Amino acid sequence: GGWTLDTARLNTADPNETDRALRGRYAVLKYGEGSFQKLLSPSFSLGIGSVAMWYRNWNSNANPAASFIVQKGTTSSGPWVTVAEVTNVLSPDWLFLRVTVADPSAHYVQIVNVTTATDSTLCIDELIIAEPGASVTLGNPQRSPGGTLLLGDEADISVDATPAGGATNLACTVHYRSGTTAPFTALAMTNSGTTFSIALPPGPAGTVQ
Repeated sequence: GGWTLDTARLNTADPNETDRALRGRYAVLKYGEGSFQKLLSPSFSLGIGSVAMWYRNWNSNANPAASFIVQKGTTSSGPWVTVAEVTNVLSPDWLFLRVTVADPSAHYVQIVNVTTATDSTLCIDELIIAEPGASVTLGNPQRSPGGTLLLGDEADISVDATPAGGATNLACTVHYRSGTTAPFTALAMTNSGTTFSIALPPGPAGTVQ
């Protein structure tokens, strides 16, 4: 589906409202027109990278103040997590907000009017949601043998990489040292698919970090 206004509306053709526009149509969320005024996004399959929008108080005298929250969710019905809150919106001029979310597991955004003052009215325009950039998540780290190494032991290290957002040409480096105070040494790992591994060269007995 597309964008959904819940107990809210778009501006009318009345000059009293078109004169307030940033450009074209805008959303109007007014307390008293419903118990829960919000603007809900369509689904973004790759996740939510950032949210950008313009907002203002509908009233020319900016009274009463407006307030709203920006939330992310895994489904169109939540669960919802608040990523930004803007309170005491007193400006009759358009203001800009940009929120970094960077969450590939979130697929929806909603803007919710949280003001309860009579006639408090929020306007939203030019709402843009960007999907996350390329990223890689590392998981399932393994070391064999585990525990304290004996003199001359090799240590086999492996880790799984999960690319997202179109990440390609993956590379992974392991940093290791013998003991707890020596400088770290960096070695490039080799990969089989998305699993990276390396055999650390034999070293003295004891702890390897």
